[in-house]
Amino acid sequence: MKVLVPQRSLTGSLPNLLTRLDQMPDYSIFRGYIIARPDNALTGCPVFALQQYSLASAIEAAEAYTVFAPNNEAIESYIREKKVTTLEEDILRYHVVLEEKLLKNDLHNGMHRDTMLGFSYLLGFFLHNDQLYVNDAPINYTNVATDKGVVHGLGKVLEIQKNRCDENDTTIVGVSYIKGQR
Repeated sequence: MKVLVPQRSLTGSLPNLLTRLDQMPDYSIFRGYIIARPDNALTGCPVFALQQYSLASAIEAAEAYTVFAPNNEAIESYIREKKVTTLEEDILRYHVVLEEKLLKNDLHNGMHRDTMLGFSYLLGFFLHNDQLYVNDAPINYTNVATDKGVVHGLGKVLEIQKNRCDENDTTIVGVSYIKGQR
């Protein structure tokens, strides 16, 4: 008996995260940041994107993920406005939700999700005039599927917002009683 196995290219399998981002030229700077490749010539990223992090392997190690990738224009604008030379690793981690593949229809007004930074750093989803936002960034390119997750394109870099209730600000007030009096 002969078993026929379809060729891999014909099975319709989806690409991994880096392969998918490679197919999205408007997001090449973001891709350059999350890979671990010191040779800038191989990434095609501008010189200011030389600071690269090994986040892709951490993202791909999850069962599922949702990446909110700012486009090249958004990153360039952020770097200009903030007068910085690069996006810090924590900012990039703030753009990723692990263990959930959230399609556009899963994102509801008022919903919040943890990021790669942990439960103290949530993303909020809001609907305003039929436009979906994550925090204050418009989601303008949605549901780009990968083998284990999904990528949504943003028109703005997300700035880290810490949850308001994460600081332990407890004041203990001492009360003295005189015996027999209250």
